[in-house]
Amino acid sequence: MADSQNVQIPLSLFRDVVSLLNTLSFGNYAIPKMLNLEGILSELNMKLNSINLRYAYTKVVRAKDDEERFLAKKNYLYMKKQI
Repeated sequence: MADSQNVQIPLSLFRDVVSLLNTLSFGNYAIPKMLNLEGILSELNMKLNSINLRYAYTKVVRAKDDEERFLAKKNYLYMKKQI
């Protein structure tokens, strides 16, 4: 299987998978460490943050008036700072 291929899944399913993995406790068990589940979860969280940031930016661009744009930009900058 080629590593450079991307797979598209519904965003809601992606969020559910990330949420499920976030609720699991990997602890010091051997299998999660062998499979690098913490690294996988970290990468998935980074992707989810990127998706959320892109959505927040889109809200800035599509704002209907100055007040909506100001609030959307404030939210976008807050999210960007958190990442």
